[in-house]
Amino acid sequence: KHVQTKEVSMIIAGFSGIGKTTFCQKVENAVDFGCMPFKYSNFDKLLASGRPVESFKASLELDFIFGWEASYRDAILDYHRQNPQAYLVIPSVARVLEDLGQTGVPYVLCYPETGARQEYLRRFKSRGNSPDFIDIFIGGWDNWMESLRKDSCGIHIEMKPHQYLLDLKDPIDRLAPLTSMLPPDPRSAAAPAAPI
Repeated sequence: KHVQTKEVSMIIAGFSGIGKTTFCQKVENAVDFGCMPFKYSNFDKLLASGRPVESFKASLELDFIFGWEASYRDAILDYHRQNPQAYLVIPSVARVLEDLGQTGVPYVLCYPETGARQEYLRRFKSRGNSPDFIDIFIGGWDNWMESLRKDSCGIHIEMKPHQYLLDLKDPIDRLAPLTSMLPPDPRSAAAPAAPI
């Protein structure tokens, strides 16, 4: 069942395990705009194998694409400009968020409180994440949390251990006036007139 939405236009960046996929499955006009197809050259091949995505996230069998963040950022902006009434839900990749912020693109950043480590370990195991994934996100928990809190461009929502993104839909909707304006697309700006 889909949750009805008002007309909103926003980018929601979220830490792993907060419920981005479920939010997108249940909320009308919400798009789970994952980064894996941009980050790994063999993602489609692994997806076609029929294995659950959670089982190979952060796996060493993925072929990393260096510099993927720029093409992902551009795809986010293109999609968001073409679909102005959507929640565009993305992972909280620091470099991508930094680029969005530096270009004046507003976003809401959702992440767990620092003390939620054990809850997220439970969530990752429950959804079938690989040991490599768990090592990266739980093993580096303190660094992840510090990095997210240092973000200076997004509107921050710190989540309680029991909360999921869907629980925060109403507070997020109230932020829409602060997050709905995108800067003009520089690629569509008219060329300057030639001097006379």
